[in-house]
Amino acid sequence: MTIANGLTPITDLGIDMLDEFVLSGLIKGWTPKIFFYDLSKLEKSLHHI
Repeated sequence: MTIANGLTPITDLGIDMLDEFVLSGLIKGWTPKIFFYDLSKLEKSLHHI
């Protein structure tokens, strides 16, 4: 068994969790636009520090 074979189930679980998080957020009305807006707002606030 190689390291890559051992990491495959962990990687699959991580991807499944990410998919579930994104899909549940989309169902609740979350959009990627909100994420990028919040990210740009954070970036602007960090420039003022």
